[in-house]
Amino acid sequence: MGKVKRQEELQKPKFQQTKLCFSSFSPTNINKEKKATEECTKKLERSIQELNISTSGSSHADPCKNCSCTALKPNSNEVCDLSYCTKCILEKVNETAEWISKNEQDTFVYKNGNTIQHVKTKAKWACLVCRGLCDCKTCLGSKRMLSFNIKTTKKAMIDINPPELTEINLLYSEQEIWTRLQIREFIFRFGEIYGFENRLLTSLQNVQGDWRIKKFGAYIVWQFLIILNNTTNYELTLEETEDSIPQLAKNILNGWISDKKLDNLYFDKEGKHLALLQALNTEGMTGRRWQDIAELLAVAQVNDIPVPTSRDITSKDIDKMDIDDDDDNDEQSRLDATIKRYQKSTNRNLLSIEDELKMINMLLELLLYDTQIRQSLVAAGQKAMTKELRDLELDFKKYQKDWKRENLANLMNRTNLSNRLHQLQATKGKDQELKQVQIELDALETLIRDQDQDLSKKQLELYIYTQKQEKRLKSLGSDMLGNEYWLFNDILDHLNNATDYRNNEPYWAYGIIIIGPGFKKDERRKWWFVKGNEDIKLLKDWITNESKKHTENADLKRISTGIEERIKYLVSLENVVYGEGFFQ
Repeated sequence: MGKVKRQEELQKPKFQQTKLCFSSFSPTNINKEKKATEECTKKLERSIQELNISTSGSSHADPCKNCSCTALKPNSNEVCDLSYCTKCILEKVNETAEWISKNEQDTFVYKNGNTIQHVKTKAKWACLVCRGLCDCKTCLGSKRMLSFNIKTTKKAMIDINPPELTEINLLYSEQEIWTRLQIREFIFRFGEIYGFENRLLTSLQNVQGDWRIKKFGAYIVWQFLIILNNTTNYELTLEETEDSIPQLAKNILNGWISDKKLDNLYFDKEGKHLALLQALNTEGMTGRRWQDIAELLAVAQVNDIPVPTSRDITSKDIDKMDIDDDDDNDEQSRLDATIKRYQKSTNRNLLSIEDELKMINMLLELLLYDTQIRQSLVAAGQKAMTKELRDLELDFKKYQKDWKRENLANLMNRTNLSNRLHQLQATKGKDQELKQVQIELDALETLIRDQDQDLSKKQLELYIYTQKQEKRLKSLGSDMLGNEYWLFNDILDHLNNATDYRNNEPYWAYGIIIIGPGFKKDERRKWWFVKGNEDIKLLKDWITNESKKHTENADLKRISTGIEERIKYLVSLENVVYGEGFFQ
């Protein structure tokens, strides 16, 4: 009996397992609390991630969702998962979001040179912290996403101070300055069409410089006579004379050739013309020659000619036909004596430089009546030029699209080669392979640089062509202080000819000219300039900011756009011709 009882006790469990509830929560409540806790933790984590850890506001773009790190932390299976904004990545390693989203190679290396391991994803990318390239202490200490650029609420409009203006010391009268500027702008737009020699026009880049008026004036007059001598269609018709303007120009040309007895020395027309140009360059425009040109301008009904002409005497005779006035007769006698003095003069001291420039400008304006040029000024010609410009813009956009595709592939290849180079540098016994990779990387860098220059060159050509289509130059507009903004063009052919570095007033072609009281509300009207990329950009930012305050002034947006175009032109010149930082 005792034995049976003992066996039963052995068969029973040592204790009876029961389900006891030691709290007021049921198992269901426990699961709910656990889920609530996890959800709260996730919300808190998200809130922490969205905090802007920067102590100051940021101007970066939005964070890049495609730029999350796929690398495993060193000696760990934990994913880094840091995320950067595209601007930081571009500045540090020159990698774009598009490149990152397509990169399938895992050739990134840790700071110690070891190859980075990644999670199994199609696109692979290692952040700046994992590669040891981030110099931000906050980034290095962060565990999750670093937000450099959380959008903030719209702040109150900030004030931007404009750059300091530099006053232009005008060496000539304003009238002569405008005459010089008109000549420069005419040559910029039409010089190539008329075949003006670039080497003789480089001195015109400096508006107040030495224009070598003796040779310059002789060349322009000679070129004017040659063009009209060869023209077949000229739209300016005259009722007072049987001879047309081209015929009068041909008479003057032949008369000067006869005076120099060039008919006996040369039998061909071209030889005579070139010999006359040489004589004009040597002697300059004498008083007699200017008087001949003045008579032609008078027939063309040009007003305010600085040299007296027979038209002046004729007009006096008509006004005083029935009046016997001794004073009037004396005035006519003086005019007649002055004309004869010009006709007999063999020196060039009768006219001031300002008057010579004035007559040169008058001749250039008469050239616009040549049919070849007139077509570019009438409506039909403008449409044709617009179509040509549109075709040029389309070609540039196509080239730019192809460039972007090739440039992206080159940048990806450059990153791969750079990573490979970094790995080989940290590995012994790979000298030969290291040398080969370095050669490939150098060749690729050269290719990228050349392609960038080609793009900038085409962009520069498009900009110049676009500017030449604006046949009449006008100011960009006026700001709220009453200052007028002008952009004068660069007449040097930087792409095809050597440039002249002797220009000591580069702001005419490479800066912004401002005419008015300035930014300090000076009561006097002055000529000012702003030059250098930094100051020009600051001026653009100031104008843009002021346009938001003064929405009623429509000129401010046009001024801002014009300044932006000048900045692009200077950047293109640096990339193609002078090198980065030349216009700082």
